[in-house]
Amino acid sequence: MQRDTELRARRDAAIFKRFNEMITSGLQYQQIYCLLEDEFYISSSTIKQIVLRAMHAHDIQRK
Repeated sequence: MQRDTELRARRDAAIFKRFNEMITSGLQYQQIYCLLEDEFYISSSTIKQIVLRAMHAHDIQRK
């Protein structure tokens, strides 16, 4: 169970890192979600939730 949590956290961190790389290239959010969907084999709506959760956590840490 803990391994699943660790793997999910690593996956989410990789998705957020890749999202940040792509956003600086000038792509729109929806395009990035679709590209990441193909790259990580999960739905774009799930990717959007992961990115939003990571952004929220990042904002909380900055305060």
